[in-house]
Amino acid sequence: MATIEVRKSCSKTSYRARVRVKGCPEISASFARKTYAKRWAACIEADIHSGRYFPQTHHTLFDAIKRYADQHLFQLKDAGKRSQHHPYMNHIV
Repeated sequence: MATIEVRKSCSKTSYRARVRVKGCPEISASFARKTYAKRWAACIEADIHSGRYFPQTHHTLFDAIKRYADQHLFQLKDAGKRSQHHPYMNHIV
């Protein structure tokens, strides 16, 4: 379900749209106009219900290197080729 909050500062008014659906994290964004907030909330809510919305995940460089080592590097047949392919991998993993 989407809610729109009015946020007033000294001279500006902004609108925060929040979308909460059971089983998904809360998603929010701020807009200068209420109509933009309503449109965004409706689109996000529709995407969640239809299965098209995928929240952004935070991956680090270490996660990428670890996944590379687990999935690709150890498919090489001998240890000499593994260490030659990436000499720093022994220190990281």
